[in-house]
Amino acid sequence: PGGTDGDLLRKLEERDVLTDQERLQRSRTSTRARATVVVDGDMEAADNLFAGQYGVTDDDDKPTLTAEDIRKASPEQLFEELDSDGSGVIDFQEFLELLKRIGVNMSEAKANRYFKTLDSDGSGSLGLDEFKAAMFACDPNGGNSFGFSPSSSLGPKDAFKMFDEDGSGRIDEDEFRDVLDFLAIKVTDARAEKMFNKYDTDGSGAIEYLEFRKIWLQLSDVRAELERRGIAFGKRAPKAVMIRRLEELIDEEEQMEDYALSQAKAWRDFQRELTEKRELFEAARMRAQEELMDALDAGGQVYTFGVGSFGQFTAAPRRPNKQFKHFEQIDKLWAQRIMPNDVMDIKF
Repeated sequence: PGGTDGDLLRKLEERDVLTDQERLQRSRTSTRARATVVVDGDMEAADNLFAGQYGVTDDDDKPTLTAEDIRKASPEQLFEELDSDGSGVIDFQEFLELLKRIGVNMSEAKANRYFKTLDSDGSGSLGLDEFKAAMFACDPNGGNSFGFSPSSSLGPKDAFKMFDEDGSGRIDEDEFRDVLDFLAIKVTDARAEKMFNKYDTDGSGAIEYLEFRKIWLQLSDVRAELERRGIAFGKRAPKAVMIRRLEELIDEEEQMEDYALSQAKAWRDFQRELTEKRELFEAARMRAQEELMDALDAGGQVYTFGVGSFGQFTAAPRRPNKQFKHFEQIDKLWAQRIMPNDVMDIKF
């Protein structure tokens, strides 16, 4: 009674009750209160004064990485930058934002296909290992070692996968029309229906991707698609010739994409297996440590170390004259054996 907050704070600090983080937070709170008084109760002005003095905001926001930082950052650093809420996962919009920041120019539909392919559990988000795999597939500079860079052009597979929502590898006629609209392919209803029925050879009411790609080659603006991929043809070039060349380019793109994604998935799965093995190894090591401590407790000094003294189950052991491998580690376990809730982590 009669004391100030400052007096209480000093007393608590003297007793080491407060952690460093708690002291910092209380100091910030006290400074903010004083700043409020200085600016006549104007909280906004007080916050500005406080932030200017300490370089922080109410939310203690992390500084955003610069373009140079992004270029040099490791996948772990990039992931931490995106995972602003600390949830351990990032969603598609955060992934799309990163692609733009690292200079990977790809359509949203293509990015969505990569994202879904590497989202192994279908959760709609990427964990760290899945994110690393995505960077491997997308980033030719800091990711894959074979220089693969996704095409910036929207391909037929990108659009097909976007509307194949159940992942069956097939789309029905309504979805087919949606894909054409998405690709801005202008075609009459009659012609679209005719093309769909032509390639729905089994009459199932659905077509697979390769069938759709044949339709896309017929209906798309072939010349424009070639130009987007850096290929120019003369004005009188036959459409059939241009279609063959576009088909070759699409084959090359998809083969490289499939290879990059397969390598990325293999790496992701390997990392998952490695993590599981590490966890199993750690569990086995701790179990072996506990079993050894039980053996020490049962054996006593003479049996365990070869020498001993009166009170051999409780006294500290003497170091044997003969060579005793890992004596220090065994000695630590010996000392800890009667405190199972405070077992030391001994590494051999």
